Amino acid sequence: MKELTFLVFSDIHYGKDADSSDFTVDAVPPKGHIKNAVSKKQNLVGTLTGKQFNGLFVLGDITSVGAPAEFVGCSKVVHEIANQLKINRNNVMFSYGNHDVNWHISKLADLEEKDSLYLNVAASTGAIFCKNQDFCDAHDIPGTGVFIREDFVVFVANSGYYSTHNQEYSHGKLGPEQLAWLRGAIDKHSSASKWNILVLHHHPFNYPYPTAVEDISCLTEGAELVDLIGQSKIDIVCHGHRHHAKLHTAWQTGWVYPKTFFCAGSLAVTAEQRDNGEIPNTFHTLTLEKRTKTGAAFGNVTTYQYGSGDGWAQVRKSRVIPLDPVQKFGSLATSIEMQSLAQKIVQSALPAAVTRALLPSLDLLPEELQCVSLSDLNKLFPEVCKKMGVMLTGKYPDEVLVHKI
Repeated sequence: MKELTFLVFSDIHYGKDADSSDFTVDAVPPKGHIKNAVSKKQNLVGTLTGKQFNGLFVLGDITSVGAPAEFVGCSKVVHEIANQLKINRNNVMFSYGNHDVNWHISKLADLEEKDSLYLNVAASTGAIFCKNQDFCDAHDIPGTGVFIREDFVVFVANSGYYSTHNQEYSHGKLGPEQLAWLRGAIDKHSSASKWNILVLHHHPFNYPYPTAVEDISCLTEGAELVDLIGQSKIDIVCHGHRHHAKLHTAWQTGWVYPKTFFCAGSLAVTAEQRDNGEIPNTFHTLTLEKRTKTGAAFGNVTTYQYGSGDGWAQVRKSRVIPLDPVQKFGSLATSIEMQSLAQKIVQSALPAAVTRALLPSLDLLPEELQCVSLSDLNKLFPEVCKKMGVMLTGKYPDEVLVHKI
């Protein structure tokens, strides 16, 4: 498998709900705008200059209220970023969220005796002004289709299509026709020799949040979608909506191999939509490296968070961003299995004739341990060494030394 890297944005909310004039109509300073803040757009490009990307995913809630001017403005900014980073325009891929339904048009349905045709028109605005290029096997629902490339296939679903101006329907929804289409498209176009990626806006199951809140965000058909993903060749699911970046790999009974689910958080929404600013805006690079012995996609997500004074910088894992700066994914192990692996590593490093030695570097550890967070990894090895009666100094990702007492 060829190693690929994608740039990932979600929840830009271009317009009144953005927190940066880089992402507002006519560069009007938005509510809560911080004067003299580092430019999100320019600093993002500068942070990534020199890196190579195979594509750019924009995972929905492109706009604030689905207005044409918002779609046009956001599309322009996104493609400017892609152009400066030398990302092929045809590999810029948009999905649509609940904020990408034109709220002004959807209101007309209330005035015209619930005329659903207005809702169809309202949900089609994005596909007119901010559309995907080079779709194949497109579904009737706007923004739904398949990208087929030499080394990867991307399936794009529209989970915001049934949303309205008053957010009366808060959950994401695919609907039976789109779900059936997606099942057929995955069966037809997924390939064992390519990376298979599903992108949409809403998440298929509930996530824990730093603050206890009611979750009204996940897909109505979440259980059905997860089951479909598990039994298919899909490698990773990328979505947004919850303004809180998350990453995890799961493997359930009946699944062909482990699947990774990635929530990209938000790129530019106002503080009140990020737990009053406790959760930072983020963007990510997603690298698919290889397949594991189980068949799962193994790779990493590098996450950047924004600060008004410093611009974009790699995150440090915290309560609000549960990701390491570079977080590996794709391999699973129980706590007992991880302890056994760690013990074997220490034993191998300290044979009878050796009194002290370096442990393998992070990238040389077994895949199961590479996918553990650094904080958990740096708890695991001291615990194992204590049980084995040996000393340990240092922490990953730096050098780690073990020596006999």
